[in-house]
Amino acid sequence: MSNTGETRWRKAVDQKNKAQHKLREAFDPFFTALHEGLKQLDKTVRHQEKQQPNRIRPTASVLRQTVRPGPLRPHWRVAQRS
Repeated sequence: MSNTGETRWRKAVDQKNKAQHKLREAFDPFFTALHEGLKQLDKTVRHQEKQQPNRIRPTASVLRQTVRPGPLRPHWRVAQRS
């Protein structure tokens, strides 16, 4: 590759990188706030769970039974050729 082609390529990559960093910086406050909100929600849920010690919690086997999907069935039928 010629030196000028490589220089143009590097400039284009640098411009894209700068644009990505600028975009990430714009979203940083959103994701920081989201993270803090999720931590607070987790604390609240854990506190509620501790306040209800007599609550019956499902075992792993019960959870597996409720989450198990049924048989796969196609949503369409293939026309039979005669």
